[in-house]
Amino acid sequence: MTARRPRPAPVPEEVLGRPRNRAALHRTALLTGGYLLLSALTLAAVVVLRDDSALVDDAVWVRSCAVLLSALVTFVCARRAARGSRPTATRDRHSGRGTNPRNGTWG
Repeated sequence: MTARRPRPAPVPEEVLGRPRNRAALHRTALLTGGYLLLSALTLAAVVVLRDDSALVDDAVWVRSCAVLLSALVTFVCARRAARGSRPTATRDRHSGRGTNPRNGTWG
């Protein structure tokens, strides 16, 4: 049986507490929330129009469900980043965001 790895430490509060960082994370949460809402409304429209086979076929069902799922994952990741999740911050760092490339420090 393998031992569980310890939870990574959260992003330091002095980094999250910076007004610029807070504003960016707030905007990201709003945008991903809007994406999730729009995806849910799209699926609701598909449900309402399900009897019209010219508008709603199997591909529409699959695509709208896939978009809703991706919106949910994106929203959860954005919320975790806003709370200071270290793995989320690491993903941001490896994608070129989140740290200073010259010295590897936060911000």
